[in-house]
Amino acid sequence: HFQVNDVFKGNDQCRFAVPELIDLLNATDLNNNAFIDVLEVLSLVAKAKYGANLSHNPFSAFTEAPSSLDSLVRCVAEGHPMVQDKAVEILSRFCKTQFV
Repeated sequence: HFQVNDVFKGNDQCRFAVPELIDLLNATDLNNNAFIDVLEVLSLVAKAKYGANLSHNPFSAFTEAPSSLDSLVRCVAEGHPMVQDKAVEILSRFCKTQFV
């Protein structure tokens, strides 16, 4: 795997990639092999350490449009175990970034 900071060279790239990945999740059948690939990319973005090069929170797409969480919740409810695990991992990281 590539480091996320090597792929996204700036905030704008990261900022627009996450909503596109979410749209792709919404358009892809849960049983399609590509679905787990999209989840894997979202997982890598979720794990990325943002600092000087990327200060944009990749999860802002979820907070700006909470309905975008629907696809991840659908993964947990209807996906096979591998899909469920990835979705739970992403949702967990999202929850850790939210402040009350």
